[in-house]
Amino acid sequence: RPTELYAVEKGKLRKLTHHQDWLNDYQLAHVEGFQSKSKDGTLVSGILYTQDSTHSKKQPFVLFIHGGPVGQDDYSFDDIRQTLACAGYAVAAVNYRGSNGRGLDYCKAIYADWGNKEVVDLLGAVDELEKKGVADPDHLGIGGWGYGG
Repeated sequence: RPTELYAVEKGKLRKLTHHQDWLNDYQLAHVEGFQSKSKDGTLVSGILYTQDSTHSKKQPFVLFIHGGPVGQDDYSFDDIRQTLACAGYAVAAVNYRGSNGRGLDYCKAIYADWGNKEVVDLLGAVDELEKKGVADPDHLGIGGWGYGG
């Protein structure tokens, strides 16, 4: 859910904003973390958005790549990924090598070598989600913003 503002008064929280209350009438996408291994053995983390938590059938899939490359996908509310997942797509956000938040060596792993290791990481994540039966290999899409778009 998107962030609201609160005040602490006499040790109790009081909600100050209500601009996201309209979301109470909607079912948001299921969001969970996942890990994959790249073909060179690098462990990569990502976030998977799906319509529900069952993963009972392969779904059309969108790999939605963050910018940067020193960006980072996290569990904050993402309206684009939520919208795609609620429309029936499985959506993956992958923190490929070059991403922030995993230490300086991970961030600098693609220095002067853009378009190599991060692509290996992204493809490894897609392969993992296909193997798990989440992503339909016949219906794959890609999108993103900045460096990822």
